[in-house]
Amino acid sequence: MGKSQKRCVYCHTLYTPDRRTARIQKACAKKSCRQKRKAQANTKFARENPTYFRGRYRELKTWLAKNPGYLARYRVDHPEYRRKNRLRERRRRWRRRWGVDMQAAIPRWEIGRLQELHGVDIQDTTRLRLDGLLTLLSTPSGVDIQVPNAIGTPGG
Repeated sequence: MGKSQKRCVYCHTLYTPDRRTARIQKACAKKSCRQKRKAQANTKFARENPTYFRGRYRELKTWLAKNPGYLARYRVDHPEYRRKNRLRERRRRWRRRWGVDMQAAIPRWEIGRLQELHGVDIQDTTRLRLDGLLTLLSTPSGVDIQVPNAIGTPGG
């Protein structure tokens, strides 16, 4: 490793740092490494300046009023942003539907899966409800299970 080379903290490859910032540069020029470095810097800034983004809504609204159509153009020009936003929105809707408390949400979700099984009405019998719920909770996600046909018969 020569004096002018450094090792990237993200991909661990050798790179030649920019001479203007060599003293503090941590990442190589690869896009993925720059993105990781930027995300890390943004997280650090938000942690160190927790009130920076609060109360900026009025400024944003004023800027958007002076730049009509900016958000629509941005979304058209950045399909990756739209894809990520769809995923974030899906998570937000899921959290609103099931609640933020994951300990409480998972049993509600499992009961919902039971209700979706065709031909099964979990209101008919407590035993089927408990058996099915216990089976679903003990089964790895994505594995199909068999639900007994005969409701109310012993052992099945």
